[in-house]
Amino acid sequence: MNFKRSFSVMNKNSIPKCVQEAEYAVRGAVAIRAGEIKKEIKEGKKFKFEKLVPMHSGNPQALGQPPITFGREVLSIMTHHQLGQSVDFGRYSKDAVDRAKYYYDNMDPQALGAYAGHTSGYDGVKNDVVDFIKRRDNIEINPANLFLSTGASECIEIFIRLLISEASDGIMIPIPNYPLYSASIILNGGTQVPYFLDESNNWALNIENIEKSYKAARDKGVKVKGIAVLNPGNPTGQVIKKENLKEILQFAHENKMVVLADEVYQANIYGDHKFYSMHSVMEELGDPIKSNLELVSMHSISKGFTGECGLRGGYFEFVNIDKFAQEMIYKLKSMKFCAPTPGMIAVGTMVNPPREGHNSKEAVDLYNKEKDTILSGMSRRADMLYKLLNKMEGITTNPTEGALYSFAKLHLPKKFIKEAEDMGRHPDMHFCLQLVEETGMITVPGSGFGQEEGTSHIRMTNLIYNDDLMDESMDRMHNMVKELHEKYS
Repeated sequence: MNFKRSFSVMNKNSIPKCVQEAEYAVRGAVAIRAGEIKKEIKEGKKFKFEKLVPMHSGNPQALGQPPITFGREVLSIMTHHQLGQSVDFGRYSKDAVDRAKYYYDNMDPQALGAYAGHTSGYDGVKNDVVDFIKRRDNIEINPANLFLSTGASECIEIFIRLLISEASDGIMIPIPNYPLYSASIILNGGTQVPYFLDESNNWALNIENIEKSYKAARDKGVKVKGIAVLNPGNPTGQVIKKENLKEILQFAHENKMVVLADEVYQANIYGDHKFYSMHSVMEELGDPIKSNLELVSMHSISKGFTGECGLRGGYFEFVNIDKFAQEMIYKLKSMKFCAPTPGMIAVGTMVNPPREGHNSKEAVDLYNKEKDTILSGMSRRADMLYKLLNKMEGITTNPTEGALYSFAKLHLPKKFIKEAEDMGRHPDMHFCLQLVEETGMITVPGSGFGQEEGTSHIRMTNLIYNDDLMDESMDRMHNMVKELHEKYS
């Protein structure tokens, strides 16, 4: 006998409202439709394109970027061989073998597939991060204030959870923003306090906008406890100037806020722009800010030129955090035992790559060649996106100074906008869905990141490793946009 289910415990009425309201546009409706198209192509359905082009996510290796040889050699040795075994390491560089042995000597327990002995991660890798920050910023940090993490996303989630205890607790986030911030605030029952970036000034950070937003939130009874600063910006691609960073730190100090410094794109800097870490700028400001302001900085192996998104590795370091709060950080991290152990090793090879004076010339030359090829390609394609998008009817975009994206403004025909609204869609969502159907290009609607009311945008990556594929994709988009304006004008 077949029985029909008579009840469902998890349904629209029972699942928490905060879960239902949280959104993550990068893997939203457009990505879902792309998955359906991929299946349809396999089943023989014909489209105007042969394969999908995933320009929606900062996922370098999905778009053909090769991994860095040194990092993968070290991981290969550690994945396939146990310490003490008699193994022929001939096919690996001596530099990679030496590094793998160093990590083995500093692992507890000495097995890559085991949980790390300490929640904060392997000491050998943490020492590499300490040295990296000293080289970058000329700052000595306390290893006890450093945790290896499951990418930067874990850090974001941990600190938003620590900051929000009731609905009136707020965190300031840039608009447009990386949607993990807005989603995490909603999931934890807090209040988003948006501060708008200035699109007319290449998405510059305006301290007057921040102060205005802060005052408006306080007037509504919101207790603003933190501010997120993404530098370089995602999705907007701006590099924040040092003077702006000083203004943010002074503002946060005056208003007793925690600063969440998201610096995962610090290696992705184009042109003559320069990255300054928030920690280094805080040190430069000196006391009382240096000794009082609570700051959390994060970095990841997913971006830069390593592009190891799937290995899930990163770190966060903090200063001036209360001892009890540190205990709570440790407790939240302990609930997951530790970060993925291969990701920890990848963090080590990212922050401590082959360097002159420390490694062989062959290892240094190969590393620099691979790094330069990847970064110069990103810079070239960022410039291509800027020029090609601005040639399309009804599209304008700012130059990409850093990170991996162009956040282009769409000036859409009124008939198209009405059609979208009649279908219950935001106009930029409607545009992105048509784009994937017509060209195979998977992008993200700007409405998923937050934007000025009445505007539409699209986020695209500069990660296509093959320039020919970039040219073909942009040609298809150009034709689609031209036909759209002809049809709806």
